Amino acid sequence: MSRSKKEMDLTVGDPFRSLLKFAIPVILGNLFQLFYTLADTMIVGKTLGAQSLAAVGSTSIIIYFVFCFINGFTGGFGICLGQRCGAKDEAGMRKSVAVSTLLSIAFTVFLTLICCLLAHQILIWMQIPSDISGEAYDYMFIVLLGTGATVFYNLISNMLRALGDSKTPLYFLVFSSILNIFLDLLFIVPFRMGVGGAAWATILSQLLSAILSLVVGLKNFPVLHLHREDFHDLKASAVLHLKTGFPMGFQMSVMCIGQLAMQAVVNGLGTAAVAGYTAASKADQLSVLVNNAMMTAISNYVAQNFGAGKISLSVFLNAQLGQTAAGLAVSSRQKPLISSCVSESFCCAIRSCKCFFLIRQQRSIIIPTPT
Repeated sequence: MSRSKKEMDLTVGDPFRSLLKFAIPVILGNLFQLFYTLADTMIVGKTLGAQSLAAVGSTSIIIYFVFCFINGFTGGFGICLGQRCGAKDEAGMRKSVAVSTLLSIAFTVFLTLICCLLAHQILIWMQIPSDISGEAYDYMFIVLLGTGATVFYNLISNMLRALGDSKTPLYFLVFSSILNIFLDLLFIVPFRMGVGGAAWATILSQLLSAILSLVVGLKNFPVLHLHREDFHDLKASAVLHLKTGFPMGFQMSVMCIGQLAMQAVVNGLGTAAVAGYTAASKADQLSVLVNNAMMTAISNYVAQNFGAGKISLSVFLNAQLGQTAAGLAVSSRQKPLISSCVSESFCCAIRSCKCFFLIRQQRSIIIPTPT
């Protein structure tokens, strides 16, 4: 099988060098993906006020829960593709792309319908304060309505990473993050679309990033060009992809269950507490970037080497030191992080932020986060 010049073969060379070279763009990509959501938080908090910030934050864990499942689900598809790539099985790679595409379309339709139909009930379950429930519904409904854009972007990104290209998703994520900030300001300030404008900015930016990634992927990787025969006899392949994708999706999203319960409790404390918790939790997510990036890099590395029949314990690197350093850096810079999201006039929200960081810092020392 002829390999694209953009394709990185993770089955050859020194394991540490290969992982590091592959992981750095993933770390930067995760940073910009977080910056994506931080931009919404900062712009909404500074331009619309603490009440609108609380409306966005009160449902953010629901959105994060859905996005985590999508990322894990499509990441499982990427693992299947990576195994075929490592085995140099071009026909298997095309079939994997075809199955992933069909399953993702079906999954998008089902998930969008379920999420949008349950939107009002979710507000009740999450105990959203009545003074922010309208804005909370607008933001959550629009973001969940654009689930297809999220699935599209994550699918093409995980496919490219499975083929060894972790740079292309990074380039377009940087572009998309900048576009998101521009659209946030455009929709919220001159167009006066409120929190709905922030939601539309996120969806449109992600959709454009997915389209551009697909165009470049089709240009650089001939295996992504599908033919009619690639869609034949997909039952066995579909079962394999589902067996890999669903456990990955549940593994990624199950971590949010505790946060869902916590968010429901915080929502019951009032708007100021929700605004403070939102600003602090967004900033806190910086501390887990390295860990998540290394998990993605290791998954793709192992997938290619498993397909090539090369199993070695040397591919597993512990990201705990990197995560601990990131957590300490975030804790030491809590004041500028808080002020970037919440105006100084909202004293109650700022106090909630500081309480969150104090508790989070103690937790990091007593209970290290497992990798």
